[in-house]
Amino acid sequence: MNEFFNRVKNVVDEVEQEQSPLTLAALVLRADSETQWLYDFIVSAPWIIERGKVWAYTYLKQKLSKVLEKEDWAQVSRMLVMNPKEDFVQELQKLADSAGYDISNLRVAGIDVRFAHVFATHSDMPARTAQANA
Repeated sequence: MNEFFNRVKNVVDEVEQEQSPLTLAALVLRADSETQWLYDFIVSAPWIIERGKVWAYTYLKQKLSKVLEKEDWAQVSRMLVMNPKEDFVQELQKLADSAGYDISNLRVAGIDVRFAHVFATHSDMPARTAQANA
């Protein structure tokens, strides 16, 4: 796993320790992305939705800003806060549970995904968190 992924993983771990488990945390590279190799940072959790997306974006940006380097930001297209009930979140969780945390060239809820790395996925099933590999 590259250093960028390790830094994002550290943020995910810190958020889960401070708040509560995330339903999903992932970097997703969409196949239809106009610019290659720009990831969407996707986070989802009921407690995030309850507090509001503005709060979530502010909180997550603050966390990311403390650990990401300038070069890391160049790899992020956008940050998306998604409802855990959304099809994309649920399907990506199922894929991570069955196929592992690195997913390539699949269609998820009607969206073509070139690559996704799932950092954390928690649902009604036992919690499972990806380990960062150097």
